[in-house]
This record gives sequence, C-alpha cells and structure tokens, in this order.
Amino acid sequence: MQLHEVSGALGIVTGQALIAAPQAGWRIRVINLTISLGATAATVTIGFSTANQRVYQLGANGGVDAELMGWEGDTATALSITTSANGPCQVTVDYTIEKA
Repeated sequence: MQLHEVSGALGIVTGQALIAAPQAGWRIRVINLTISLGATAATVTIGFSTANQRVYQLGANGGVDAELMGWEGDTATALSITTSANGPCQVTVDYTIEKA
C-alpha cells in the first residue's frame, strides 16, 4: 500500500526523521519526493545514511519534484532531512514499506 507523509521545518534541522524507521527486516521505498523552500536558499539533504542520500541545492522560494521510483532505503532505517538555512521547508513523500 502506498503511504503519504507531509512534513515541515521552520529552522535549520539536522537529521530530523521524516518517516520513522520500519522494524528489522523491512525498508522504506521512496516513490515521489517534493521539496518546497521559503524565502531563504538552502541545501536540503534527504536520506537514510551518508551513503544513501540525495542532496538538493535550492534557491529562495525554490523547489524540486523528484520522481524516485524505487529509491530503496537502508534496512530498518528512518528517512531523515537536514537543511542548511533557516526558513520554512516543506517535504512531501510518497512511499511504501517493504520486506528488505
């Protein structure tokens, strides 16, 4: 079953979980990811680990809509976000939880 999560951050965040880690033996599979920024440019890093992440350099009032069909997370690991600048950042994720 496809799931949907919308999360917002107002300031600089480091490793804030967007989607909680599934139980052992399961992983998150990202289908679609949308990021919207407010009035401050920022680097937005979304990922499961340093080896399994996506980094977006976005301008003020910028955004990205990335179809990531099949981006498999690390087993039993949360999907997290880190931002480099203050300002509103909204992230929308469509995903499934599957057997690893």
